[in-house]
Amino acid sequence: MTKDHFRMKVAVYGIIRNPNGQVLLHQRQNSGFMDGYFGLPAGHLDGGESPSEALSREVKEETNLHINPQQWRQVFTIHRLSKQGITDEYVDIFFEVRDITQEPQIMEPEKHSNLGYFDENELPKNTITYIRDVISRIARGETYHEYGAGEGLK
Repeated sequence: MTKDHFRMKVAVYGIIRNPNGQVLLHQRQNSGFMDGYFGLPAGHLDGGESPSEALSREVKEETNLHINPQQWRQVFTIHRLSKQGITDEYVDIFFEVRDITQEPQIMEPEKHSNLGYFDENELPKNTITYIRDVISRIARGETYHEYGAGEGLK
């Protein structure tokens, strides 16, 4: 008898910094997840791709920035339970790239209403809580955290 193994979802996030060290955020809309809040360019692995390849693909789709997968530096990982609890359990991998001079564009206007660079100490008030928290933890030199069901989603 074969046993089915539990499978977590994997999401990747890009902390994209301009030459001034500011972080690129976009405001979500019509996605069903944290609409109206600012978040990082991000997405899921499609299968058959590495996390850095998935992130480069997602960033190009969302912002038209062309970032080679080898440019990303992995900086943080979280284990996160969604509001639904164990049915949606994630491993989120955060990558960073610095000194990007390309001009980002909103490529999915049906999903994003705003796009801009922000100082990490002056993020918009409506930034997704766990995104704000991760950026703060990275600044303190941390590399891993675990979130309970629904924690960090305000």
